[in-house]
Amino acid sequence: MNKEITWNTWGNFGINLIAGTILDKERNQIAYTYLPDYLYKISKNAKIKRNERTVDFVKREDVLLNYKEVQNNNFIVSPIFIFSALLIIVLFITVKNIKNNKRSKVLDFLIFFITGLIGLILTYLWLFSSHTTAPNNFNVLWAFIPNIIIAFLLLRKSVKLWVKNYLKVAIVLLNLIPLLWILGLQSFPVTLIPILILLNIRYFYLLKNLLPSVK
Repeated sequence: MNKEITWNTWGNFGINLIAGTILDKERNQIAYTYLPDYLYKISKNAKIKRNERTVDFVKREDVLLNYKEVQNNNFIVSPIFIFSALLIIVLFITVKNIKNNKRSKVLDFLIFFITGLIGLILTYLWLFSSHTTAPNNFNVLWAFIPNIIIAFLLLRKSVKLWVKNYLKVAIVLLNLIPLLWILGLQSFPVTLIPILILLNIRYFYLLKNLLPSVK
């Protein structure tokens, strides 16, 4: 799939986001025939037996449509540009928060609520949908469902002490993703890298600067 869809596209990001480990398993040639290019190559070179003779499966080729594929070269609206821009914005706000000793609660709410909501959708597709490629999706390690609850807690001036322990767990889960990627257990979208860096920056900031903390 990644060979057919350019890596820096929303289509590639979306497919790799909702698909689990099953999409990364090696398949035989027949399994790839849902893709038109592979179906064409296999059919073109296929042989069949007819009247005890081996003949070509395809007798002739007729071109119905002959046009060049349109490539979207608008880098400004590409995932890597937008996610990198978000990373820079969050980094800038975090540095400003450190200097002013004041936390941007709205930013933290948006980060946690959006990632939790994405996790909720991915988990629903995994457990309750009929999509065969959705199960065993480790994207839920960064799109963590409990983040939805934490998002509202972070709107308060004071937070419970256990929230910091939660952040430690979230950081561990977040940084398991590169390990799973390296081990080949699941291929994640390359455009996800700025998001992972963004989350690490904000999680570590919150872990150190969530004050005051109460029981």
